[in-house]
Amino acid sequence: PAVLRVGEEYLAAIENRETGEERPEEELFHTGAFGQTLGTASLDGTPAVAVFTQLAVIEKQDEKQIIRFGRIGQDQTYKNLKENPKGIFTALGPSNDPSKIDLVSITAELEEDIDSGQKLDRARLEFGHAVSNLLIFKVLDVKINHLPKPAHMV
Repeated sequence: PAVLRVGEEYLAAIENRETGEERPEEELFHTGAFGQTLGTASLDGTPAVAVFTQLAVIEKQDEKQIIRFGRIGQDQTYKNLKENPKGIFTALGPSNDPSKIDLVSITAELEEDIDSGQKLDRARLEFGHAVSNLLIFKVLDVKINHLPKPAHMV
């Protein structure tokens, strides 16, 4: 295989994303992130942010994208979701462009809250035994932003 220079890697990734061959936001969200968050707001506007690492995956299910999230604690975020099922997941991590970092933002809506049974057992194997609920979200929107890399990271 031909060796791509850094700028060519970035352009190839953009082209592959447009054709569906690559989904850099999914790769970043699944394994490449420095950290992830889930932001919520209650009906009265009380905000909450759950900070986590590798407790969520994006996947296709019945022709739609979903996020499976293994909840550990984060009681206010969970309470907010029960009142107002919309939230926003974010992940920050490395970019194909060496001068940037990537930020993925995924707007999602809670569809299912699983607190027992085989699906929860499988989630505990995947995300860890401390998972109390498997939350299934329908993906509403995905955005990826390329941000300038902070000076201390250059």
